[in-house]
Amino acid sequence: MRRRTRDERVDRLRLDRVDQLHDLARRAARWAADHVGDLDFDPEVPEALHDRARDNWRVLFSIADRATGHWPERARSAAMMLSSVTDDDDDSARVMLLGDIKEIFESRGVDRIATPDLLTELHAMEERPWAEWSRGRPMTAQALGGQLRPFGIRPLPYRDPGSAKMRGYASAHFADAWGRYL
Repeated sequence: MRRRTRDERVDRLRLDRVDQLHDLARRAARWAADHVGDLDFDPEVPEALHDRARDNWRVLFSIADRATGHWPERARSAAMMLSSVTDDDDDSARVMLLGDIKEIFESRGVDRIATPDLLTELHAMEERPWAEWSRGRPMTAQALGGQLRPFGIRPLPYRDPGSAKMRGYASAHFADAWGRYL
């Protein structure tokens, strides 16, 4: 799931239009009545989930475990994605990083940038954490990639005229994240 952009339209759930859900609700209630004794209400819950998320997902994990097959893994994967496993500081740092990268692309007037050049620009930003990212050491290419991965952004190989092949980022790959988070 991704944050919607300001111009994306989302249909609202309206209580006067839920008639088609009555059959589904009836079948779910019947399943629950038939299987409540088979459920383990203390299922394995990922440690990374915070307390409230652990409580909220517990019953769903019980149902997924009862369903067997790929459902237990899918349920836990969904919980990790949907319940903001990362803390707010990580999220705000990622959004700050997106903004700083956008600023770098705009100030340079380019549509792509090599990873070492991008890191040099980030490290030079005063009042930002990039120069002392990990225990006083600057952000590395791997750390940069890790911060951008949740947005679906990855470095790609390219070659500038007259230079060696390198890896870097294209501004087009940031467009969706910039629209959603900035």
